[in-house]
Amino acid sequence: MKPLPPSIREKKRYLKFKVHAERDVEFGEIADAIWNSSLNYLGSKKTGEANHWLIKNQFDKDRQTGIIKVERSLLDDFRSSIALIDEIGDKNGFIEIQRVSGSIKKLKNDS
Repeated sequence: MKPLPPSIREKKRYLKFKVHAERDVEFGEIADAIWNSSLNYLGSKKTGEANHWLIKNQFDKDRQTGIIKVERSLLDDFRSSIALIDEIGDKNGFIEIQRVSGSIKKLKNDS
């Protein structure tokens, strides 16, 4: 089976984020907060279209930073949904989007 040509492939962007919370939070708590906020703001249809993915091996628990993959066409809407997060797990906190890029390599070199 042939791979899809670049013109048909999903266009994606990567968001580098930092968590600001009262205590260090776990990966699962961040994933739940992002998912719930996305569902509340975008609805189930656009959340599915955004095809966001929190990349687990890029999460740094000590610095509370990580990378999210999201569909390019819904980038602004997704950023808005992230901005509405005010609670992560059971503690107050928010997620700051530090940078947007088309590749993970650029985000990692920027640290």
